[in-house]
Amino acid sequence: MPGITIRKFRFRFESLPKNWYSGCSVRSHIFNAISLMVPAFEKMAISSVLPFSKLIHDQQLAQEVKAFIGQEAHHGNGFVRFNAAIAQLGYPLKKLERFNLTVFKILVGVFSAKTHLALTVATEHLTAIFSDITLKYNFFNNSNEQCRKLWLWHAVEEIEHKSVVFDVYQYHGGGYLRRVLAMVFVSMAFMLLTGINFFVLMFIDKQWRRLSTYKALFGFLFWREKFLLRMFKQYFVYFKIGFHPWQFDNRQLIKDFKY
Repeated sequence: MPGITIRKFRFRFESLPKNWYSGCSVRSHIFNAISLMVPAFEKMAISSVLPFSKLIHDQQLAQEVKAFIGQEAHHGNGFVRFNAAIAQLGYPLKKLERFNLTVFKILVGVFSAKTHLALTVATEHLTAIFSDITLKYNFFNNSNEQCRKLWLWHAVEEIEHKSVVFDVYQYHGGGYLRRVLAMVFVSMAFMLLTGINFFVLMFIDKQWRRLSTYKALFGFLFWREKFLLRMFKQYFVYFKIGFHPWQFDNRQLIKDFKY
């Protein structure tokens, strides 16, 4: 697997257009909805590996965990800044961000440490798929340049560390059933939270009743960009008994990354 590099980029979102993704409010709000979850998820991811990190005696894995935590901390900060820039356009993102963080805290609080870790393993797989298709199919080429750099940087680092939490889970004897049940739970939670975030933003823009909104949404997910269909292709391999994230070797996307 490739090495893990902590790239300390600082993003300045100046004069950010409202519809920063291809001039389309639907596409912009899809990614805004996802962005709202990122700071909460990064905190969840870091907190899930900390209880196990001190119990790792494999030096390489221990170093990878440290690098993973470093990358995730920077991701959270980067998307906090991005969300703040979107909020300045008139959206209540601070409230939505707190809502997402509260939901994550409640969900994590009811599970054991190992199940918490399994939830992060599942979410890391979803994030790795998201990152792969956005890089492979140049999803952000027609977006605002500042936003494009943020999302590409995030995608590259998510691919780079995509096996770390999985390896920690296996190192500590995590089982198959817990892993796949966590994926089912995370998938439902992800769709629900993304949907809530998206429709709140569309409601504020007074576009949730327009037929054109749903045409654009369907086109992005299933027709033109085929975003969701492309995610499905890699999603189900997670349920194989012998699955490992690096069985799908896409490290070339990391090598091709140019900031």
